Amino acid sequence: VDMENIGATGRSGGGTQTAWLGVFEDRLKATAIENYITTFRRLIQSIGFQDAEQHASYGIANGLDFPDLVVARAPKPTLIIATEADFFNIQGARETYEEIQTLYAKLGAKDQVNWQSDIAGHASTPKNRERLYEFFLEHLSTPKDNQDLKIDLIPAESLVVLDKVHQKKMFEHTV
Repeated sequence: VDMENIGATGRSGGGTQTAWLGVFEDRLKATAIENYITTFRRLIQSIGFQDAEQHASYGIANGLDFPDLVVARAPKPTLIIATEADFFNIQGARETYEEIQTLYAKLGAKDQVNWQSDIAGHASTPKNRERLYEFFLEHLSTPKDNQDLKIDLIPAESLVVLDKVHQKKMFEHTV
């Protein structure tokens, strides 16, 4: 491991982990947070709260919002990746990015916070991944190509271990 070139990325819950790691792990040179960043205001206005592990206990009561997770690591390089039809509200993601850009600019590091979006739901897209690769190539000094590789995926049905009866039961009720 090249200890001078460590980065982190994740999408959704992995985006949550990446955002928090970015705050507390000083060894991270660059972070790319995908399909997680928004604002609590926009989250509440859209789908409301979901996965409890994605929110700090008493965070809102103590004034903690999504932008704070990125600002806390300023001026280190950060890429925010979003999709237009995600349930993590895109308007909140844009507002967060604009707020962070202003704060990074005050630190003389406006070019260290980056934005990438595409049209999709809660998903990773080739366009977003290629920007992610480019971001890490730029900030981690890695001599590679930023093109998305074409690979044969494992068919989803081969990953299911439940029989049809249990599959049906698993999705007929929510908590």
